[in-house]
Amino acid sequence: HLIFLDPPYAFKNKEDLFAKITSGNLLEKGGIICFEMAQKETLLPQEGYALLDERTYGITKILFFQKQ
Repeated sequence: HLIFLDPPYAFKNKEDLFAKITSGNLLEKGGIICFEMAQKETLLPQEGYALLDERTYGITKILFFQKQ
């Protein structure tokens, strides 16, 4: 029901990592992916996922994506 991703902030392939996680059938409908990253970075939802919430804490940003 919940996947938490916290790659190193210097990790360059966040989009690829997100795509690999969402391409599998790891979550049921309504499941949440929490993706932690540097505040200045962006990450778009993958197909079948919607951005549910975004929180910023200093230099950290946490994005919450929900499987549709």
